[in-house]
Amino acid sequence: MKIKKGMSGSRCGRGRRETTATLKRESKKARRAIGKKAVNEWDGQEPTLTEPTGPVTFRLVITTQVYENYGAHCWDGKGECPQHWKAKGGNEYRQNIGDANTVIELGSEGVRELYRALANKHTRFDDYYDEYVIGWQLVPSNEETYEERELREMLEWGMIDEETRQRRLAVAEQ
Repeated sequence: MKIKKGMSGSRCGRGRRETTATLKRESKKARRAIGKKAVNEWDGQEPTLTEPTGPVTFRLVITTQVYENYGAHCWDGKGECPQHWKAKGGNEYRQNIGDANTVIELGSEGVRELYRALANKHTRFDDYYDEYVIGWQLVPSNEETYEERELREMLEWGMIDEETRQRRLAVAEQ
């Protein structure tokens, strides 16, 4: 089967109904329409770093991966420890940094230093248990982290009570 010129083939080899130029033109129209709508709906106020509960602060959040050595459960401590590692989930640790000005004063190197300190505090390697950092991010106080969202949803669904939620959040802040 021949594909018409300017119709770029699809996976099934039959070509498209619309030419590539038409698809691009329609895509641009849609993006322009969305932009115009946003401009028309703007109320003229500049965005601020303040939310109803006060100024926005930032925190450093690291995510870790935990592995447990199942071979060490039956190890008598003599010779080499048997190796049978299994992934056991992970943890999220948070450290408050301060407002936007504090973050700017720290700069990228200062934030990296805080990250290294927090990562060193929560990294562990031994014959029984490994925990290491798999990611980190700078999160504003008006955004939920993954664990905060999970705990909120568990509370809403009745899987945990408020005391358990607060206890789990306090552990992550250490």
